[in-house]
Amino acid sequence: MATTSTNIPVVSHSNDKMNHIFAFVVLTFLADMSTDRQLPGRVKWVTITILAYGLLIEIVQWQLPYRSFSFADMGADLFGILLYWGGSFIAYPHLKRLL
Repeated sequence: MATTSTNIPVVSHSNDKMNHIFAFVVLTFLADMSTDRQLPGRVKWVTITILAYGLLIEIVQWQLPYRSFSFADMGADLFGILLYWGGSFIAYPHLKRLL
């Protein structure tokens, strides 16, 4: 959807920024689960990589005549990343005890 010029029907109650937040929570989760937990700087590496991906999407959209670059979208992306890390650092010790 990031680069299409097709008018895709969006659910009326859907919020674009919430979609960004949710997508980047999921992307950060997937990137975190695919890296070694013992890797030094894992949190920083995953955060920078996923945020760079979000920036790349915005740069591509900036080049398209029917899309635009949005700092608000980048902020929502970063919030989703930070939301994942906050939740994981709170939940991980509790999940570790259960397993």
